[in-house]
Amino acid sequence: MTSRESCPFIDGNGRIGRVIINYLLVREGYVPVNIKFVDRQKYYEAFREFDSEEKTAKMEEILLRALTNSYHKRLAYLEGREIITLGEYARSMKLSHSNLLNKANRQTIEAFLEKGIWKIGI
Repeated sequence: MTSRESCPFIDGNGRIGRVIINYLLVREGYVPVNIKFVDRQKYYEAFREFDSEEKTAKMEEILLRALTNSYHKRLAYLEGREIITLGEYARSMKLSHSNLLNKANRQTIEAFLEKGIWKIGI
């Protein structure tokens, strides 16, 4: 048996790490998060940065964005808001879609990513 075979969770895909992150968040009173596939490289870089320099800024940013996204989504659904795409919202409010996307990415509006699509509760 190789050392890799003797460690049941060394599968290289991070599932166990994400489960532990969510366990710790819920234990501390936060909502669980979903680390987006599109953030995968940033997520890996955050671990490398911690391993080499013991810095946490990148991971903090990733988790903060994921938490904010999760809160916006949960609140919109719990409050029974109508959920529409950001594009629909832009058209109905006569706003710039690209400007709203920029604000959503910075999370300065209550938009959230769901299955790769920016949405907002109205």
